[in-house]
Amino acid sequence: MNLLEIRKLFIKASGRYDLVYSNYRNRGADYYINAGQRLLDSQFERTDSEAWHTPVSGLTEGSYYLDIDHCRYVKKVLVVSDTGTVRLERKNLRWMIKNYPQPFSLGQGGTPVYYAVIPSRTSPELEHRQASEFTGLVDTSYQTFGTEDYGKTRLLILPKADKDYEIEILASFYSRPFTGEWFDQDRENNLAATEGLRLRYSDGSVWKCLSSGTLGSQEPDILGAKIESSITDGDVTVEKVSHFSEIDDKTYWSEKFPEALVLAAQAQLEASYGNLTGFANRLASIREIVRGTLVDVSGKDFTDGVQMESSWRV
Repeated sequence: MNLLEIRKLFIKASGRYDLVYSNYRNRGADYYINAGQRLLDSQFERTDSEAWHTPVSGLTEGSYYLDIDHCRYVKKVLVVSDTGTVRLERKNLRWMIKNYPQPFSLGQGGTPVYYAVIPSRTSPELEHRQASEFTGLVDTSYQTFGTEDYGKTRLLILPKADKDYEIEILASFYSRPFTGEWFDQDRENNLAATEGLRLRYSDGSVWKCLSSGTLGSQEPDILGAKIESSITDGDVTVEKVSHFSEIDDKTYWSEKFPEALVLAAQAQLEASYGNLTGFANRLASIREIVRGTLVDVSGKDFTDGVQMESSWRV
């Protein structure tokens, strides 16, 4: 099932029609659906949670770290070049600092040999500090300053690349959150969308412009609308927009276990009421529904002996 179908089922099951507009566009429902999906990810190890990830830009010359979105744990990292494919040896940050005492950005380049899953963020007190303030005190070359991005896992790869390399990463991933919007640039051409014109007035109201040229119904300012072009005349802005079609927004849980996803969304809704009994009852029902996935996972082959770890642990 797609996001729109899941949303309709959730609304009908919960009776919370205030969480959608009259045409079932999101008005808060997706918050609980995404929360339900996170609950499922945290409770159950999916058979397909492991996947190969290839960063689009690879590891470019002079680079020594990569960021991965939605990563649970990293199992294997391969470096691919014109001379062949090599599996990197996993180390921890302490080992990396001891064996590469120079700031990583200043170290000599070479063919990558080691990787480590590292914490890249600084403490909250240092969020607004600049890396230049710490020059000569600590190696800040792999740290993130001025921003907090908790959705990424950072891989430190040493020695830094002496040329461009393709990287292949075998890791376990959380489900991609539902958005009902445009994703990244690379996917835009693969998403179904509807185009049209709308009028935005200076008072903030937005009205649909029908193909006949007449003014249609007032509509909410949907986040999923992508403005292709606009022309402003006085108090009115004419916008050519395209909307992401929610029929293409699917994840593992919506496709394989839609009934579990709807129940999980309801469970999170019950939790927001403080109804722990309702939450526990729905979670028990979900466990019965997805019990087969646990059997499948228990039979997976872990012959390479890599222990599952939290993505932040070093």
